[in-house]
Amino acid sequence: MSVCAVLFDMDGLLLDSERPALKNFQATCRQFGLNDFTEVYLTCIGTNLARTHEILQQAMGQVVDYPAFAQTREENYQALLAQGNVPLKPGASELLQQLQALGMPMAVATSTHRERALLKLRQTGLTGYFQTVIGGDQVTHSKPAPEIYLKAAAALNIAPADCLVLEDSANGVRAGVAAGMQVIQIPDLIQPDAQLLTLGHTVCDSLTEVPRHCTFTPANISAVDSCCH
Repeated sequence: MSVCAVLFDMDGLLLDSERPALKNFQATCRQFGLNDFTEVYLTCIGTNLARTHEILQQAMGQVVDYPAFAQTREENYQALLAQGNVPLKPGASELLQQLQALGMPMAVATSTHRERALLKLRQTGLTGYFQTVIGGDQVTHSKPAPEIYLKAAAALNIAPADCLVLEDSANGVRAGVAAGMQVIQIPDLIQPDAQLLTLGHTVCDSLTEVPRHCTFTPANISAVDSCCH
């Protein structure tokens, strides 16, 4: 596939952050004396905060004071973030360095709120690789809708068909495909099922495999201002 720009998901793709987030959710469930809602939580991966709250409240609202649960989970997660020790996924640093050396335009399109995303990128030293960061609070329709990827492509002034989306989640894959972009999935917590595979995207075991599937043709983005600050 010929690629002029690369659009990255963040959690579970660049950062090994989905596992700590899941453990935090499970710990908060235990704190509230709840049964296991892990399967429900996993369906939220890739969606923005508002959609996550909708899904969880619908599933848990009859058995717990959901606003209190959500606030406690957030406080616990903030404490986790403050430690600043989220590791990178295997191959993330090497791929970013390779693409930067080629002059590839790169953006992050994450369902995480933008300010939190920027904090995570700063903590992990990744901010300087990206021309733009689009957060889940900057779009009306969360993944699996294509809006966030279309917005990222527009920010880079690159046609959707010339963009490569790198994703870990099913919701993110569907968003990239719906945006008319080329998609490579590197699964994290959940492997793609047969239905997802019918979309025809490429699946890799790690980010180290991505270059062998692509021909990188960097677009000229000299007019694009970095907003990663």
